[in-house]
Amino acid sequence: MKLNFKNIPDKVDGGFELPEPGTYHLVATKGEFALSNSGGTNLNLDLTIKGTNTVVKVFNPLFSAEKKPYDFGLARLKRILTVLDKVPEMELELSNKAHQDMIISLIMGGEFIAELSHREYKDGNGQDRVALEIANWDGLVAPEAKKTTVAQEPTQAPQVNKEVATLVEDDDII
Repeated sequence: MKLNFKNIPDKVDGGFELPEPGTYHLVATKGEFALSNSGGTNLNLDLTIKGTNTVVKVFNPLFSAEKKPYDFGLARLKRILTVLDKVPEMELELSNKAHQDMIISLIMGGEFIAELSHREYKDGNGQDRVALEIANWDGLVAPEAKKTTVAQEPTQAPQVNKEVATLVEDDDII
């Protein structure tokens, strides 16, 4: 790939702007179990706003360094799996790499609707930053199935087979 710096602007004009807070259709595009800064276990997810390149990064703590569960993080995981209708029935050991991979595979490509808001924070250099976050985890819902309307032409009333009608009547007696 060739690059000519003469054709690149000298100044950054505008830059990337976050979408406004609101309801968005999200797709799970990346997931990993990772060690948190405090030594605990996180489930980190990239959720892409469908039809865009905008990614919501979710750092979801599941266990502390002492292996104590974070109920809110586990509830978020369960909520995602519930909305995707993929809650495993078996007991899982989340320190087991195979079980971690199974959870990730259940989530990847999954789609849901979520309310997003802006979250302000300071980066490592003390600079004020703004990121997208899921505003209400209990509000996650599955995308509605597309409703299709089929124009129906007037037809004759359905014909009932007399033999079947008699069997149904006989069934009522039993």
